[in-house]
Amino acid sequence: TGDASLNPWVRDGDVIQVQPGLYALAAPVDVVVEITILGPQANVNPLPSRGSLRVPGDTSTEAVFDGLGLVAPMVRIVSSNVEINGLEFRNGSGDMVVSEVGTPTSDVILRNNIIHDSSGDEGVQLRAVTGAVVECNHVYATAGDGINLCCGSTDGSIRFNEVHDIQSPDAAVYVYDATGTTIEGNLVYVTTSNDGIKLGSKNGDDAAKSGGTILNNTVQNTAQDGIAVYMSRTTVRCNEVSGSTSENGGIYAAWGISDVAILDNYVHDNSFNTGKWGDPA
Repeated sequence: TGDASLNPWVRDGDVIQVQPGLYALAAPVDVVVEITILGPQANVNPLPSRGSLRVPGDTSTEAVFDGLGLVAPMVRIVSSNVEINGLEFRNGSGDMVVSEVGTPTSDVILRNNIIHDSSGDEGVQLRAVTGAVVECNHVYATAGDGINLCCGSTDGSIRFNEVHDIQSPDAAVYVYDATGTTIEGNLVYVTTSNDGIKLGSKNGDDAAKSGGTILNNTVQNTAQDGIAVYMSRTTVRCNEVSGSTSENGGIYAAWGISDVAILDNYVHDNSFNTGKWGDPA
């Protein structure tokens, strides 16, 4: 953490292995060098739907970083070529794991982490990252988006995550001001305010940009759209959407976008809210 020049024991290419235990944070952890941070559960599946045996909060098996409801962000990434794998982050007061728009980075990987209980904002918000990978994380109980990719990011992948019980006014998985994104194989369920997956700015600012691919996701029990597409040149394929109570649609495309393919999706058992339009999709 801090200025890399003042920490000669941490250098680009190092691997840090974190032992099980409770790590109460008084301030954000700044990742300023190209490192791999491996928790005791590195490469171990954290997803309940995939039969994970990991127990959130078990400090005998997990490395639990706790923001005590006071710290935000908990981890701030300001270097390229960073991987964080097999940790638990909980009780942030705002965005929990972030990168900064003022410091563009590349190849940031978040994998096999448990991220939960943000009282103020996002679980993950990666800004201005090229080639971000957010993979196989269990993200839940956040006041903002569970996973957010934004702010000039390109060619990112959000894949095989389980994201649920999200209170965000935007979406459980929200991508905006980012192009060429792949959103694949995620299980998203229970949003209390808005969408399951949203690709493109909710204000329509991204309509002319190239969105990417939304593939093989399962989206269940959302307060609004299961999947919303607000970007051009996007493919929505082989997703399952159920339990939406949207005013718009189980899958909703808007803002005059073009070159959008919606193919081979299974959309079923949705009950639309007629309060906004009177005659919803």
